[in-house]
Amino acid sequence: MMTLIYLKLCNFIKDKRAIALPVFAGIALTAITLTTTAIDINYYVQAKRILQTIADQSVLTAATQGIEGGTGNQDALQICKDTFNNGIVNNPQLKDIYISDTMACTHETQEIANIGSDKRIITLRGGVEIKTLFASNLGLGIFTVELLAAASRDRNNTEIIFAFSQQGTMCSQTTDVNNDGLIEIANDKDCEKFTAIQQSIQDSIEAINERLKDNLVSVGLVPYNYKVSLPDKVNIPSSLTSLEDEIDFFEDTSNAMPLDDIIPLSYNLDLVKTAVGNMEQPLGTDAWGRSDLAMHISALMLDETQKGNFTNHAVKAWDDARKYVVLMADGANIGCCYTNQPRDNYDNQYTYHYIPYNEHMLHICDELKKQNVHIFTVFLNPGAINNALNEMNNVMARCASGQYATPGDEADPTKLLSCKDKDFCFDINEISEISDAYEDIVSIITKPVIDF
Repeated sequence: MMTLIYLKLCNFIKDKRAIALPVFAGIALTAITLTTTAIDINYYVQAKRILQTIADQSVLTAATQGIEGGTGNQDALQICKDTFNNGIVNNPQLKDIYISDTMACTHETQEIANIGSDKRIITLRGGVEIKTLFASNLGLGIFTVELLAAASRDRNNTEIIFAFSQQGTMCSQTTDVNNDGLIEIANDKDCEKFTAIQQSIQDSIEAINERLKDNLVSVGLVPYNYKVSLPDKVNIPSSLTSLEDEIDFFEDTSNAMPLDDIIPLSYNLDLVKTAVGNMEQPLGTDAWGRSDLAMHISALMLDETQKGNFTNHAVKAWDDARKYVVLMADGANIGCCYTNQPRDNYDNQYTYHYIPYNEHMLHICDELKKQNVHIFTVFLNPGAINNALNEMNNVMARCASGQYATPGDEADPTKLLSCKDKDFCFDINEISEISDAYEDIVSIITKPVIDF
């Protein structure tokens, strides 16, 4: 537009048309002003959007680090203010921005319906001044953008159970080299799978402890292979004994070792974290596992009416706590039956699923979801095994909470679902991806939300 104005001015001088130069100069000045105004308005609109994003991020950061982060309410407000100020200073798209004296971060607590639960809210509210030439031309000097942002996180009772495999395949590497469903197994003397799971659970407990300090948090552990080791092997819940015809199946775990005892839900998160670190997974152990038992035990542990089956068990009623299960299964081998006999012989020993166990697991998952329990499933090695595990891929996806990519498929019980297409199902192909999955799970459990 400026080039066009310049050309018109040159043509006018050359042709000496019958319009006064001062009049045309006034027209040119008006055109230049309109152009500058358009640029200023565009900047104002962009700056307003950026400022709101910075405001939202500031309250989210304060809610994450300050409310339940153990630093105190006053520190949370300082985090909110500092994050907002730094966001403006460090954003190259913003210029001539002035934070008015009305800008402030505040904190409040609101009671919510559940017993023993409330909502902790961080709010940022106030004006930010934007100096633009457009405003100056109108005699305003500045524009003021009024911002409002708020983030909250419920403060409540929180119960989290980590169920994870101790089967022999946790010390093996699994591949399907020819993409034909025939599994090749190699011993892994470093037990990298188990070590990665172990470290990820420890890191998760530490992060939960740090982020939810204002909550009443209890964590429990369910290690499993084809059995589970209950702390009380005398009083076995009848719902378990009815599953197996074998005498003393749950009472005697000597034929399933190594298998660590279940850790009931405990408020002593350091104790639980230490228990995870002390677990061992030697080579040459039974390879098969039963994730349905892991889910069954998790359900019993979250049910206050079953508290008598677990010693020193910190569990609340269904409506008095937010409850979570994080189930990890080695997809290379899940369900029935003995798969590496004799010991250390993995060749051609794999079975992929056992329908009665699968159905039992999905029944437990459905019952837990009816009680508003959130379920995360971590499925190791499905990509590496390709078509061999379509059935178990379906079971892990249907067990997990959240939405499926194609809701119509999930509604059809004849469809085989894929773990990677379900919100809370984590499809792990590489050991390096394990820690990322657990970090994502912790972020979902502990994240605050934008209120406005």
